[in-house]
Amino acid sequence: MVKFITYLLLFILILGCKKKDTTLPTATIDKPNSMTHYLYDDIVTVSGTVTDETGLKSVKIELMYPDSRPTGFSYEVSVSGLSDSFTKSFSLDDKHLPSGNYYIKVAAIDLAGNRRSAFTEITYTELPLALEDIFMISKNGNTNYDLFRADNNNATQFVRNFQGDFQDMIANSYWGQLLFSGGSTGNLINYIPYIDDINFEKSPQPTSKPFFGKLKQLNSDKRMYVSRGNHTAISYDKNGLVQNTVLFPSIYQPDDIEENGDFLLIEEKSPAQNNLNVYFRSTHSLKHQFQVQGDVVKILPRNNNEVFLIVGEGNSFHLYVYYVNDNYTYEPSAINSGIVFDACLVNENEIFICHSTGILKYTANNNSMVPINSFIASQIEYDKLYNRIVAKSQNQITFFDRFGNQGSSIIHTSFIDKFVLFYNK
Repeated sequence: MVKFITYLLLFILILGCKKKDTTLPTATIDKPNSMTHYLYDDIVTVSGTVTDETGLKSVKIELMYPDSRPTGFSYEVSVSGLSDSFTKSFSLDDKHLPSGNYYIKVAAIDLAGNRRSAFTEITYTELPLALEDIFMISKNGNTNYDLFRADNNNATQFVRNFQGDFQDMIANSYWGQLLFSGGSTGNLINYIPYIDDINFEKSPQPTSKPFFGKLKQLNSDKRMYVSRGNHTAISYDKNGLVQNTVLFPSIYQPDDIEENGDFLLIEEKSPAQNNLNVYFRSTHSLKHQFQVQGDVVKILPRNNNEVFLIVGEGNSFHLYVYYVNDNYTYEPSAINSGIVFDACLVNENEIFICHSTGILKYTANNNSMVPINSFIASQIEYDKLYNRIVAKSQNQITFFDRFGNQGSSIIHTSFIDKFVLFYNK
């Protein structure tokens, strides 16, 4: 990428201030005549001259949001004497920094701690969203599993082998990581595909259920939750440090995990009864418990109070709207007899469902449930970049538009147990 280098000429004058002088320093700034529009990874160079009658200490340079909140770009440059020049270059390399107008704040600081700031405005265009890879897992029995990726020609390439009884995988695109749960015979593995390196691993303990089970990344703070076979659900940060632990009674095992506004929703299962538990995300104390008839297939947050809940067993499955604050449900539409394998949410109005008869589309505003394609899929995801549906069947991943029209496919050499969409941010 071409780096655009711009010199923002900042001339800041601090009037003489002795240590006990309460007079604030003053500052002036000349607006730059050169480029003030930047792209991701561009280089900004700030330079100028500061003077003071009693002595200079430093110049602090910060990139600020329009409401004066600091971004992650902050630098302090040492200066000295009564007059000094400074230059500082930095790259706009935060891939999560959104597009918008920002201010570069430069504060000149004298030996007495007095400071005066000046500002100049810049415009920034964020890193465009890109689908980096589609990763997929193929199990080799219950002892190891292989990671593959799809190339630009929809051909699959082997990446790496891992040990364990594969249970689940998530893509944490925000931190550029993949997380794998290996049951009770393999580790919880955090892998960085950009550098082909394992970031952290956690070892399992002997339990009757798979020790590392279902996985979920939260949207709020990007922490990664795992349901564990010792009746706990635990979250980690990007470096593998434990952040939160949710405890369950010994007869219950946590399974599906979802986030909805200020709450954490976790399915708990036992031989006698399954519940949907609602916890306060800040304290992890229990708010509600709702008994469900059957197994929770999918929890799909609609808004901060409503979630779509697909529950069932055998050939009987139901779509509910669950009200988190009030702890009750209603069933807006029936699902035809058959098995529901998976579902994905496009927006608060559209759900796509993998059914044993094909792909179904539920539209909430007219309460319609219609088949849109006979493709029998066991996993379905929404690709937010290309506004399309991605579905898996056996060794095949196929793309559909939102009307059910079928596009290209990825044909793998073996059964695909799970795939994830891996974005650049």
